[in-house]
Amino acid sequence: MRGVYRPSVFTDRGEVYIARDIYEADGKTWQRFPAEIGPYDFDRFVRSVMSERKEYEDIDGKTQAYESREEGYNPLCFESWWRSSSYISFSLRKSSVQAYVVRLNGFFPEGRWNQKRLGKNVWMVQELAEKDLRDPPLNGVGGPYQNWLLPIGNTAYTIVLQLGASRKTLEHPEAFEELKGIFKHLLESVEIEPL
Repeated sequence: MRGVYRPSVFTDRGEVYIARDIYEADGKTWQRFPAEIGPYDFDRFVRSVMSERKEYEDIDGKTQAYESREEGYNPLCFESWWRSSSYISFSLRKSSVQAYVVRLNGFFPEGRWNQKRLGKNVWMVQELAEKDLRDPPLNGVGGPYQNWLLPIGNTAYTIVLQLGASRKTLEHPEAFEELKGIFKHLLESVEIEPL
């Protein structure tokens, strides 16, 4: 896989990011860097693993509790807006679209699925009606609103773009409409091309 980010809308600093090659070797996902640096372990962004973490220990050190928790699946890009309780997230997953649909159904069972075509791409979209938005999470922003999934050619990877919102977001209708426009522009800019 080779990724290049060519934004049509630049930040106020005019930043353009070019992503280095992302590839698989030895059952892991890596990002290519110069030989003197070596490859970067990219698994935490694209794969999920379960880990056991010690929750607590008695003073005598005998009683311990462990909790299984999922780690990984970090977004490649995440931008949030506190006041309007909204966010946009971009992720790359080592997962089929169908497997990720099952995963999202576990977190967001009230979301409705359908297919939407934007340009050459046919996305699987999970969305919640605005009237059904949740309260914002404690000390967090957004919540489930839209998940857009697109397979990357014949690879085992899926692009996931998320637009998060909450009931608080509806208190800022102009900002929310602008955010939906930005999100649509991002979706329309996605191009999958064979190498």
